[in-house]
Amino acid sequence: MICDSKLRILNVLARWPGATHDAIIFNNSRVNHSFENNEFRNCILLGDSGYPIRNYLMTPLLQPHAPAEHLYNESHIRTRNVIERCFGILKRRFPILAYGCVQGYVRYTAICQNTVRNYYCKGAFTEINARDSKRRELQAQADKRKVSSVALTEEELMKIKNLYLEENPDGLQKKFFFLASYELAWRGGEATNCLIKHFKYETDNNGKRTGRIEYNPIFSKTAQGGNHRLEDSKWLTTNKADLHMCPVRVLTLLLSKRTPNITCERLFLTVNPYWKKSSSSAWYKNTPIGRNEINKRTRCAAEEIGIDTKKVKITNHSTRSTVVSHLVKAGISEHQLIKITGHKNTTSLKPYLKVDQEHHKKIVDHMQGRTATQNAIVTSGTFSSEGARLESEETANKIVYNNCTFQVTSCNNVNF
Repeated sequence: MICDSKLRILNVLARWPGATHDAIIFNNSRVNHSFENNEFRNCILLGDSGYPIRNYLMTPLLQPHAPAEHLYNESHIRTRNVIERCFGILKRRFPILAYGCVQGYVRYTAICQNTVRNYYCKGAFTEINARDSKRRELQAQADKRKVSSVALTEEELMKIKNLYLEENPDGLQKKFFFLASYELAWRGGEATNCLIKHFKYETDNNGKRTGRIEYNPIFSKTAQGGNHRLEDSKWLTTNKADLHMCPVRVLTLLLSKRTPNITCERLFLTVNPYWKKSSSSAWYKNTPIGRNEINKRTRCAAEEIGIDTKKVKITNHSTRSTVVSHLVKAGISEHQLIKITGHKNTTSLKPYLKVDQEHHKKIVDHMQGRTATQNAIVTSGTFSSEGARLESEETANKIVYNNCTFQVTSCNNVNF
């Protein structure tokens, strides 16, 4: 198949079976004979490495060495990408091609493809272009963009964690869900595909558990595939200050409730409705919880603590936004943040970096304090800014800067 830069199909040869080599098909085509007879004059074809090199057929270099050769290959790949896009569009627009490339089907779909492309090139789809242009304009306006998930405050998050009890199967799962969502900065749909094999207890040289659990899932950010592992594992650590909210302890308890007959690898399972009948009854069934049920957990929990979810958007992704917001307030740098959230670069953090009223007040206080220091107005008490520390004593004040101590007796007299 041959197409131009506007994805219009110029030639189709569909009578050869799929196992036939590309070079054989091309050598026995009318296009090849036309090029050999110089009927197309200065036209050039681009082909992959399966085709032979001709005066009118350019293919990539198999072993490039010089910079110019590498540049040629890059330019060739970018230009020839049009035909690959054309194949993709045809397969998506005409799914019948997936059942076998029958000669009549291929020709018919090629004609339909050209009809669509011709109308597109002539401006028949001005309404679509106008809609796309309007969409880009709206995206440039911050107040017109799609509303993103709102981060929760520390108080709201603590209320949600305290909602659920470990004495029942549903409460135990939900409690770990919210602990893990915060500790591991889970994406909105990450809990749906969470498997027990994603968690691995860390042990010392003697085989004893250290109190940490490694978490490294094989995940896909989109539904289109591309599964991969995180570059750096995330960790659940023991919360010694508050064992009631310890994710390691809660996960261990959750896994202990899985009976031997459970073969499902999903972490979150459907609750057994008969778990109360006897002490030997299983807490969970051998079926995972549905996607929709998990996706509405944070929103339902927010409604239980009194948040009006009709005015603010609360989703499972809100917990991830909460993690980034809290860590930024704590002074964690962006390069450290991406190790926690799993982002590939700091640019992906921009949608999460929002300054709320409390954080803005701290920034203003810091800026005002820095101005006071620059003006050399020394007062009693403790103040910190730009690496300097001011300590109050009975006789005089001290300024400690870069491990150097300065005795301050007046604004104009500083002794070292």
